[in-house]
Amino acid sequence: MATRTQTPKKAALSTEFEAQLKDAQRQVLGIVAEKNKTEADYRYRLGRIIAPFAKRPQKERYRAAWQPWFEHTIGRKWKTLLKWADTATVLEPAEFEKLVSLSNKETHVGLRWAHIMILTDTADRAARLALAREAVREGWSTRRLAREQQGEAEDRAKDHAPRGQPPAHVRAISAVMSIATTWSQAADRLLEEHAVALSTAELTAGDLAALREAIVAIDAARAKLASKLGQIVDAASTISLEGAP
Repeated sequence: MATRTQTPKKAALSTEFEAQLKDAQRQVLGIVAEKNKTEADYRYRLGRIIAPFAKRPQKERYRAAWQPWFEHTIGRKWKTLLKWADTATVLEPAEFEKLVSLSNKETHVGLRWAHIMILTDTADRAARLALAREAVREGWSTRRLAREQQGEAEDRAKDHAPRGQPPAHVRAISAVMSIATTWSQAADRLLEEHAVALSTAELTAGDLAALREAIVAIDAARAKLASKLGQIVDAASTISLEGAP
């Protein structure tokens, strides 16, 4: 009976993965066995180790081999470990060391791991550090930090929003008015261009009748457009009044 063998490429990839897994397990065992480790440093280092396995394409294939091992050895659910990995992925070691080194001058209290996880929601590194320093200086709780961070994000969004731009309904009315003006000007030019021809005897009775019908149709279209514009303006005025303080 023929045996099924892996291609060299797949075999090499599997071997590389298993070697990486064994090295990661060795590091985890060393960190778990350490004494006098701080919460933030402990979770950050474990997160850095777990991160390469968190989104690996082969993770479904190897899940039964390594996910339960990590959960059992560290004593945390996989979802929690993934959060640690996400935080450790955002922060390079130098930035992490900077954050954990911050300390309040009076209370000597610094940032907890929960603070650091919240800070990673701020994408800009400089803004993240400024927020961390303020949190330490003011002694913010994690809830206060989350609120302040949300406020900072909203302020940045306002700062980057276009200034002096009219409301959407005003822009819509302006666009409609522009189109209406263009149509009206085109109709006027058409009548001016054919004004001489209308007065000549070269046009037949049928041509004159057709032109008169066209003029009547244009006038009717203008009246209908004017009515619609009036309705839009009235509706916009209502919206503006309802939104007024």
